[in-house]
Amino acid sequence: MSRSGLPCPLARGLRYAAGADRAHGKSCGMDLQKQFVEASQIVYNWPCGGEAVKSSDIKVSHVYYVDYEPVRGCEFNGKHLSVVLKGNNDKCTFVVMPLTSSANGDGVNKINIGKIAGLPPTLSSKDSYAVYDQVRTVNASRFIAVKDAGSKIDVALDKDVWLSLFEHAMQDILFNVGKDDKIAVLKNSYDRERFNKAKDLAYQIIKLRKTVAEIDGQIDVLKTEIRETLKDAAYSLDAKQTTDGLQLVFDEALS
Repeated sequence: MSRSGLPCPLARGLRYAAGADRAHGKSCGMDLQKQFVEASQIVYNWPCGGEAVKSSDIKVSHVYYVDYEPVRGCEFNGKHLSVVLKGNNDKCTFVVMPLTSSANGDGVNKINIGKIAGLPPTLSSKDSYAVYDQVRTVNASRFIAVKDAGSKIDVALDKDVWLSLFEHAMQDILFNVGKDDKIAVLKNSYDRERFNKAKDLAYQIIKLRKTVAEIDGQIDVLKTEIRETLKDAAYSLDAKQTTDGLQLVFDEALS
């Protein structure tokens, strides 16, 4: 241990990061934070073993070990396999859903997702349960690589299974919301995503019309997709989108 009370390699890593920051004349901020994360990952899980995963190597829909300690009260604890739902903009934190082999709570706060292909045989032979009421944002330094025969392995969750976890998480987070309000929230979200898709299609049409030779057949296909996407959807355009000509494209597609 160092005099700071940190494991010696981590203390050295932090001193290096701080020195490198001063050498480049940078103030404390994201650069130093990134250096801290990288330094801490070098010795992550120092007391109990395990190989760190660099933040740049963490992939959504993939499965890793996550060390949830320290925790408080009834928070999910220990080191567990977890699936990555989202990578945050800071590049250092990720939204994860823990997995467990325990069926206790299935149908209450867990869902059986079956056997996960790609895991080592000792793990892939058992059903896994996703704990959808314990979704958490965790730092990259909590991730530990999954290994088979001593080598790191890539474990991707089946896409349909991965997408189903979002539905369970959404339903759980809306548990205390009344049915009518819940329907309104989900409908607004549904309409917003349909509008976002239609907006992207409309910009494709606008771009095509600026080409030397307009491709009518391709534009007609995009208009049909906009019409099907926006059917019965509530939406509104902002000033820029109107100026860009999206309303004109929408009117053409919906007429």
